[in-house]
Amino acid sequence: MSFTDEETKNLLKETYKEYGYLLDPHGAVGMLGLNEWLTSHPSHKGIFLETAHPVKFYDAVQPLIGEKVPIPAKIQEQMLMDKKSVKLDAEDH
Repeated sequence: MSFTDEETKNLLKETYKEYGYLLDPHGAVGMLGLNEWLTSHPSHKGIFLETAHPVKFYDAVQPLIGEKVPIPAKIQEQMLMDKKSVKLDAEDH
């Protein structure tokens, strides 16, 4: 089962417009998969899980919904923090 970028974008836009819920792109693909599965299993119910906040994909999501992606306060705080990273050598693991 696979879905095009266009299908993903359309579902993201439609879900936001109809329900006011902003999916991240990966969540939209999960929802597409669930919807397709449920069409052939109508007696079942299902859930899909989002793995990221839509703000992670701000540049992709913002044009689709035509407004700024709301950034929760905790994420705003983290965006102001200094980046800390440690380079790991492959041979160390």
